[in-house]
Amino acid sequence: MLTIDVMPTALLSVFDKTGIVDLARLLADAGWRIVSSGGTAAAVAAAGVEVTDLADLTGLPAILDLPGRIAVYFVTVNLATLVAWLKYGAGARQ
Repeated sequence: MLTIDVMPTALLSVFDKTGIVDLARLLADAGWRIVSSGGTAAAVAAAGVEVTDLADLTGLPAILDLPGRIAVYFVTVNLATLVAWLKYGAGARQ
């Protein structure tokens, strides 16, 4: 049986930053990698939580940047998420 050792990753991108730093810190302390976009990444980083900016990860800026609306849509991230789900599915960690 194939065993996959993958670091869990959380993609955080919110308009209202209330509580996002606490969530990011909780996830990071539990061993999660934090990936975030724009202002959310800045807020998390300013609080001293290690975060990877989504634009740095993809090499591309967000194609939508509308306050209060969908701020981030990266085709590569969506495709990578879909491929991982299709390839490894829910039973990958058994």
